[in-house]
Amino acid sequence: MRELIHMWRDTRMVVLTATTAALYAGLMIPFKALVLIPGVTEIRPAVSIPIALSFVFGPAAAWGSAIGNLVGDIFGGMLGWGSLFGFIGNFMFAYIPYKIVKPPRFDSDIGTRRIILLIFSSILASITCGMIIGWGADIIGLAPFAALSNIIAFNNAIASCILAPIIVKLIFKRIRRWNLLYPQILGEEHYNRKKTFWVGLTLLLIGAIGGYIMGNLLSIGVMDYTPMKIVATTNTNSSLIIGLSLSPAIVMVLLSILFL
Repeated sequence: MRELIHMWRDTRMVVLTATTAALYAGLMIPFKALVLIPGVTEIRPAVSIPIALSFVFGPAAAWGSAIGNLVGDIFGGMLGWGSLFGFIGNFMFAYIPYKIVKPPRFDSDIGTRRIILLIFSSILASITCGMIIGWGADIIGLAPFAALSNIIAFNNAIASCILAPIIVKLIFKRIRRWNLLYPQILGEEHYNRKKTFWVGLTLLLIGAIGGYIMGNLLSIGVMDYTPMKIVATTNTNSSLIIGLSLSPAIVMVLLSILFL
């Protein structure tokens, strides 16, 4: 987690953050007219950019993804309280692939195993992003959890799984030749996973997938549950139910950052 702070001391990482944010926002803004939920989200082929760049730029891509989404909201006229959850969700969207898929060392090429891991991490990142934004948007009454979380998860997963591996194949060797891979800048220890990686991944899987499923079941009325029976009447606001019930899942997802 320390690299998320320390990277700001390196001018190259700051430039890569700005590059990611500019590319993400620049490709996102033209599609703002293709609205899926008015004032909330639209068709986003640009989501492949944070996933692809997370493989080469690491923590810079995570910050760039969050900042780029915020810039897109500003220029797209969607800035509001939902942008806060969008910032966190898009940060995790690029942070997860960066932590799961490491770039190869030296002159090795990108093998099938890394492409499969990139696709897996893209799906997990999409679910996490959808769960966080859907949870926040439901709490503030912006959009129902089931509608928004599923649109974001499927939209992000389809675009990133198809486009991100292609982009990575096209740019990886050039980025490595220019010595701009994040391990080349931050140190070779970043080629290796932390000893606590599997703890973090377990927390992330349980929190993201569990929260996503529970949120959908609560949102469509299949599941009737509130923690500690704090809310027990049928007249209870559904946003409060989802807010309380998914809070442990959100905490698990955020805690996973400490261990991945």
